[in-house]
Amino acid sequence: MKAIDVIIGLGWLVFWAYWLVMALTAKAGQARWTGCAAIRVGIIIVILLLLRTAMAVSPYLLAAVVIVGAYFLFSAVVEERNMAKLFPADYPPYKRSTKMLVPYIL
Repeated sequence: MKAIDVIIGLGWLVFWAYWLVMALTAKAGQARWTGCAAIRVGIIIVILLLLRTAMAVSPYLLAAVVIVGAYFLFSAVVEERNMAKLFPADYPPYKRSTKMLVPYIL
């Protein structure tokens, strides 16, 4: 089990190191993270941590975390649709430059 913990820890370390380097070295013309993107990433991290805990503690808690995660994904898609309707000229370029869930990936 300790080897798995080390692998997961190293994966998180590499992920965060890459993420921070990319954020700090963004070119002047590139869009940086916005407040909304930072909030979404924070929510995703909390859901992932809850998922990891839930897998070890209880199947009921695991089911609850899966439901909350599904609701988060649903609400993110609905929010994108609403933003596209509210800001038809400004939102499409923003959407192309800022990913919905994970910066530079999704």
